[in-house]
Amino acid sequence: MTRIATRTGSRLGLQALLTLLLVAVLAIPAMAHDAHMNYGIDAISITSAPRTTLGRAMVKGTVTCSKTTSGVEIYSGVRQVAGLTNTIWGDGWGTIRCVAGKKVPFSVTVTPEQGKFVGAKALVWAYAEKSFYSYNEDTGEEHYYYDFAGAEREMNLTK
Repeated sequence: MTRIATRTGSRLGLQALLTLLLVAVLAIPAMAHDAHMNYGIDAISITSAPRTTLGRAMVKGTVTCSKTTSGVEIYSGVRQVAGLTNTIWGDGWGTIRCVAGKKVPFSVTVTPEQGKFVGAKALVWAYAEKSFYSYNEDTGEEHYYYDFAGAEREMNLTK
């Protein structure tokens, strides 16, 4: 008898949760609109990730764009396993100006959150992004336009 009452109670709770979730999902799209916009960011590549004497990493690479545009943000990160249970990770960012048809170099300093990066394998990632956000106070509509390219690779952090 107790099992039936527990199952019925659980089913009613789940139905209420699903109803609330459905209302939330239907309300969100009416207010926010995301759209991919072509700012001209075509590709990003990681060429090297040398370590500094302070235990940081410098993620270096190039961004290729089909349009000239300023304000392209480069985000980069490194994750390195140290020992059996410790992971050292960090991230950083910078800004470049893309030039149509050219490979524009970038260099981002990545500072570890704890410890130091060492000369060993690490997962290195980088992505280039340009975005624009607008909000209409009269209608309450939000618009987020973006363009990006990303790359990730495993490599040795050199000295």
